[in-house]
Amino acid sequence: MVIFNDHQITTTTTITAGQIQTLPAISLAHIFQTVPGVYVQQYGGETQLISIRGSATDHVLVLMDGRKLNSIRSGSADLSNLSLNRIAAVQIIRSGGAARWGAGALGGVINLITQRGKPQTRFTLQTGNLQQLGVYLEYQHEFDLLDMQLSGQVTQGDARPAESDFDLQNSAFTTGNVHLSLGTDHTKLQLTVSHAERGSPGTVTFPTPLARSITEHQSAQLSTVWDDNIPVVMFSQLNGVMSVGRQLSTYRKQSDAPKFQHDHLRWEVGLEQSVQFSDSIALFAGINSQWDQLKSTTDGDPARASAAVFFEYRHSWAGIKMLGALRTVLTPEYPVQWSPQFGMRRQLGWVWLLGRFQIERAVKLPDFDDLFWTQSGLAQGNPNLQPERALNLDGGVIAYLTSNLRLEVGLFQNRIDQWIQWSNTGAGIWRPSNLARAEIRGIETQFYWQQRLAPLVSLVISGNYTYLDPRNRSGERTTHGKILVRRPQHLSSGQVQLLVQNHTLTLDYNGVGRRPLNAANFHWLAGYDLWHVKLDLQWSERVRSALTCRNLTNQHYADFQYVPMPGREWLGELQFIF
Repeated sequence: MVIFNDHQITTTTTITAGQIQTLPAISLAHIFQTVPGVYVQQYGGETQLISIRGSATDHVLVLMDGRKLNSIRSGSADLSNLSLNRIAAVQIIRSGGAARWGAGALGGVINLITQRGKPQTRFTLQTGNLQQLGVYLEYQHEFDLLDMQLSGQVTQGDARPAESDFDLQNSAFTTGNVHLSLGTDHTKLQLTVSHAERGSPGTVTFPTPLARSITEHQSAQLSTVWDDNIPVVMFSQLNGVMSVGRQLSTYRKQSDAPKFQHDHLRWEVGLEQSVQFSDSIALFAGINSQWDQLKSTTDGDPARASAAVFFEYRHSWAGIKMLGALRTVLTPEYPVQWSPQFGMRRQLGWVWLLGRFQIERAVKLPDFDDLFWTQSGLAQGNPNLQPERALNLDGGVIAYLTSNLRLEVGLFQNRIDQWIQWSNTGAGIWRPSNLARAEIRGIETQFYWQQRLAPLVSLVISGNYTYLDPRNRSGERTTHGKILVRRPQHLSSGQVQLLVQNHTLTLDYNGVGRRPLNAANFHWLAGYDLWHVKLDLQWSERVRSALTCRNLTNQHYADFQYVPMPGREWLGELQFIF
């Protein structure tokens, strides 16, 4: 469902837990397919990466409760191992966001907010046709001075069981996670442990029927809040956070083959001061530092330390809201990097029409794979890479045509200098280099219509379409002006929801245009149109059931060449709250 955020100056979509519950999503990444300009790149049924408005997947900054999830090795964040049950809300910022949220957000920001509910015990059982079996248990309790939340989940399945008519096997998986949260009025401690083991089937042309990948993750985050009593301001608050996370990834092609292993340790510390001077003036300022250390069989043992200072000023008067922000990034390897941002929103003469505009300069440091990949038979890193820099322009209008109908149209352009692209050097070795420039332009349209058909019956129809023009501006003879690799020019989605009392029936459509497979655009991957459906039945406050079907027409499709996606997928769900 399309959710409009009219109060935001940046182009932002928010999806709440109630809306997630009615969407035909089996994994976390599926909910992003309903958002304008968002393309979910799925490597078969295993890896799930996000692209926003034609960006590279490592240009999207992914946060969970403010903690960065992007890998220092690849720069991307894989959503396949994250639990959908723990998510209370999702914010998707599609117009940059580096000045406010951190370096690396050349394409946008995804902020995952975990559950913070009333005291309860919640038990969820899931089963499906692809041998899925999932159990989720959550316990929340309020003591005199302490709130506690404990949750755990175990899931297993097979994206391509033996009786399926798809080409690849070895897709069985088992995942599990445990999360503990302890909090008072001013302090919160979160501990998370997860384990995922998956078969890695390879491709149709190069199958790996015995390969396995294992990902282990542990993290701890301590956050505190202090309310300041400053007489001259309406509100003042100081937030502090410290987190540490370790992720160990292992891949082995077969039991007796050498293994690839990556051990990533990350420390983060930050302080943020928020001051509300009046109803129209607010100031945010903060400082944060990050330290990453990697021990890798491909990248060696590199480490990186960085620090950043940011300011954000918001002012509103006479129907105009303005935003100005600046982030400064310091790291020993590169010169000082600056990310300024300016945006405004204005009511355009009528009560029913709003205009919005934003410009931002963003920066992203090279990932460790790009810099340090040890020379092998096929690939080699490039230690001379420079940071990527982007200039993001975004504008749009929102029109309230009736009390039930809203429309939004947006235009955007993202010009990226020093774009890092892997290419064949001509000697059979793939190596990254800084392209002169890449340029992405596009237009987004979306609508939302709701009508009450009877006292307890409502119909909601929403949809969006995005046209992308992502071009290579490197100046090279064979690739200049070509569409960027694996970028679709057409993205669309639509939803029809019928709500009867507390029950919801949702029909969902997701369309992706064809994508080039090489920089010269000689070969293309076919587009696809998928239909999904979900019936969500809320029997009482304590009992709920749901049935979801994805890829209703059992279409053969792929996001990567020779890596077909699973076919029709059914999932049944039963939930009890005590």
